[in-house]
Amino acid sequence: MSPQKPASLPLQARIKSTLNLRPTNRGTTVDANWTARRVVAYLHRRILDNPDRHQHYSHEEIGAALGIDPKKVSLSLAHGGIRGISMDVTPESRKAIKKLMGKASPSIPVDKLTSQSDL
Repeated sequence: MSPQKPASLPLQARIKSTLNLRPTNRGTTVDANWTARRVVAYLHRRILDNPDRHQHYSHEEIGAALGIDPKKVSLSLAHGGIRGISMDVTPESRKAIKKLMGKASPSIPVDKLTSQSDL
């Protein structure tokens, strides 16, 4: 088994299109997209708060912090391994994350991660 390649930063959520979906499937896809955005926002905050260059977060750790199933965490990330995600965090990647977070949609809280029903 080869070692996991570090994820590129800033992270990207795995977003699914809601176009041309049946109404019964659209709600599930919207929920999955919301979860993906929450996971990425949470990880970006953790990356900025952690001064270490090499960082690793397990799906179980992320799921426990956000109250979601670790399998959903895995499905939410465009990068990552079987059990988690590893990153090499450079000063340039920190700047890119900060810039991205400055442009974040107001409908996705970055400082206070809440459930969709709280909005």
